[in-house]
Amino acid sequence: MFLKEKLFSIKISNDKESIIFHLLGIRLKCKIFTKKNMFFFDTFLVKNKKKIIFASMPDYSDNSKEFYEYLKKNYSNEYDLVWLILNPKAKITMPNAYYFSTFLGKYHLLTSKYIVYTGLYLADFINFKKHVVLEVWHGMPLKTLGFNEKNIPSNVFNQYQKIGKSSYFFVSSDIFKLSMISSFLIPDNNIYITGQARTDCIIDQRNKKEVANFIEKKSFKKVILYTPTYKEAQRNNRRDINKEFENIFYFDDYNEEKFYQFLEKEKILFIVKPHPFDERFYKQELDQKKLIHPNIKIIFNVDMTKNNFYFYEFFQHADLMITDFSSIAIDFLITKKPVIFLDNLSDEYSQNRGFILDDNYQILMPGEKVKSFNKLLHSIQDALTVDSWKEEREKTLPLLHKYQDNKSCERIYNIIKEL
Repeated sequence: MFLKEKLFSIKISNDKESIIFHLLGIRLKCKIFTKKNMFFFDTFLVKNKKKIIFASMPDYSDNSKEFYEYLKKNYSNEYDLVWLILNPKAKITMPNAYYFSTFLGKYHLLTSKYIVYTGLYLADFINFKKHVVLEVWHGMPLKTLGFNEKNIPSNVFNQYQKIGKSSYFFVSSDIFKLSMISSFLIPDNNIYITGQARTDCIIDQRNKKEVANFIEKKSFKKVILYTPTYKEAQRNNRRDINKEFENIFYFDDYNEEKFYQFLEKEKILFIVKPHPFDERFYKQELDQKKLIHPNIKIIFNVDMTKNNFYFYEFFQHADLMITDFSSIAIDFLITKKPVIFLDNLSDEYSQNRGFILDDNYQILMPGEKVKSFNKLLHSIQDALTVDSWKEEREKTLPLLHKYQDNKSCERIYNIIKEL
């Protein structure tokens, strides 16, 4: 028993993939957790058919988190549910959670029959043939994805090949089934239209009172969510835009004082949710005493983790979403509330990264397309009063969401039971 506890408590360096065993007083240093060796171990280790590993980037987020919470609530007696924390610096405390950087974390990964995760991180460490891998991804794409991207690094290309060939995918409609198949070359029988797990909480309206108190909703008449995709962070060693940051909207005609006056006059709470890749940049802005105003609230992932919130729970309090090319807009449409799309960087995005439907990508964006600050203020007033795009949204919604209920997790579960 002592030997087992000693072994499983050992932490492993992510950089050197080395381990020092202190067994029977003898120190033995050896490299055992290289990617190649993990693949070898994975080939021969027996899999527990009742164990499901969950992981996501960022940790404990997105579709993985929602499906994990669903199974924990409904089937925790039937399965051993294990959360794998990928970021060694993440401060996450929850039952049955292990850092990937530990021996025990890797042990659970390699002995689990089912793996549910978002992203590419685990692709190089596992033998896909030995697991049932559910790639629940980050959302339905507006921008190019997978093999449709430009200038893909060879290591990322190989990861795309692995997950596309051997994972099961779950999408919200026929349009996105076709786009995901083309992005990852997924076999047709490996992709299912179920809806996304993360949209279930939009319908459920969880933590309604708690979120309202957190944002101090009673102090305002309207709530706007601003959810831009990342722009400052590099992807594949480059930014997706050329324009340098001057303001949060990247508008040439932006007037900060006018914007603050508009929010005050209309009694609007303007909630900014930066993309996780750009959070560091927004924190720098706050450190420089920018973006600080009673009508503006910036929400970081750490704020939601601390309060046990999921950002999709904020949708129930929002009257309008403003975004650019983020797939979060596709999910927000389930609320049947208006969306405004910032279109001032579309030419740069089209040239540097591209869109899933190329010149016709705007068919997936039923809302006002805005290229200037003054137009944005006008569009906000229209969306919160007349809502000129309501009819167009109603026509587009079934094309983007076959299901508009809170049963996506249930449908995913019913499918994996048969896999």
